[in-house]
Amino acid sequence: MQDQTMAYQCDLGTGQRLYLENRGTQTIVRLTSGSARQQQSQQSNFETGEWQTLPKVFRTGTGIILQIESAQKQSFVSLQAQRIGTLSHLPDMTGAEVLSLQPTEAIASSFKPMEPMQPMQPMQPMKPMEMKMGNMQMQMGTPQSGQRFCSQCGESVRVSDRFCSHCGTQLSTN
Repeated sequence: MQDQTMAYQCDLGTGQRLYLENRGTQTIVRLTSGSARQQQSQQSNFETGEWQTLPKVFRTGTGIILQIESAQKQSFVSLQAQRIGTLSHLPDMTGAEVLSLQPTEAIASSFKPMEPMQPMQPMQPMKPMEMKMGNMQMQMGTPQSGQRFCSQCGESVRVSDRFCSHCGTQLSTN
């Protein structure tokens, strides 16, 4: 096809819109539905070849059928509910209604590129916490005298230990 715009849209009614785009040998099909408050989108890519003519969109008794013609082959794509799939043979087009395609902007990806993860900040030492209820008492963050734990695996270690006997991590001297 000689047309520079290779992206098209079709209003399917009942809040559904179809977007088609030919990028090289790939055809991108996106089906959106919903309202301004909530929207669903389904997208699939198919190896169809470069379009030779504008695709045709048909409404049949069972759903929407796309007919795509390239130099290599004729492809049929079925859209039913939120499912998009290719058909291996010419579907029954008895009584099919032809829907019109309108040029549109290229289909933008619905996913934003991922941002790289930020390095984790070192954990701050836990501040002591104490809770009392009646004659019960619970303390957190304040080690009992002479009791230490490995910062790597949590195993109990003696104050005199320089390395954890469980995982081998070098222990701090304070």
